[in-house]
Amino acid sequence: MPELDRVVKRLAEGRGVSEKALLDEMQRAIDAGYASDDPAVRAAWKDTPFQTAPTPEELLRFLAGKIGQASRSR
Repeated sequence: MPELDRVVKRLAEGRGVSEKALLDEMQRAIDAGYASDDPAVRAAWKDTPFQTAPTPEELLRFLAGKIGQASRSR
């Protein structure tokens, strides 16, 4: 099982929901954030490589990469 699948499974189990329900909830939150008019939220999205709202999997991969970069630079 790829690492991302393990992460999604663990998050879903921790919340007592199915993996699909977790991913659906994440997508709703991503879509809402991506459509936000809040300047701080828009600025945060500008720091990502996404031209449109990403999938939960795309966002998790991106964030994992950012965390890895930050931990290597310490």
